[in-house]
Amino acid sequence: MNKYLVFSFNRDDMRIHMDCAATPNPDAALRSIANIRKTSDVILALQPAQLRELAEKLDQLSVEQIAAAQASALQEETKHQANKLQAA
Repeated sequence: MNKYLVFSFNRDDMRIHMDCAATPNPDAALRSIANIRKTSDVILALQPAQLRELAEKLDQLSVEQIAAAQASALQEETKHQANKLQAA
């Protein structure tokens, strides 16, 4: 069994949940938590080593790199919203 931290999001009340699962693989972890958090969208399942790696990478980023990533995310989201409006 592997240990996973599973992130899910509930659109109804705008809450993010973090739940633990011990399953053979990440798909099983996602399904396990989806069965518990029925009204939530299950987003991500990470193992402890993956969390440590992400935290290490975050710690190495400069404030400027974080700002650039946020600007890129904003640009991507703006483009996505514009495409949704065109399709409607």
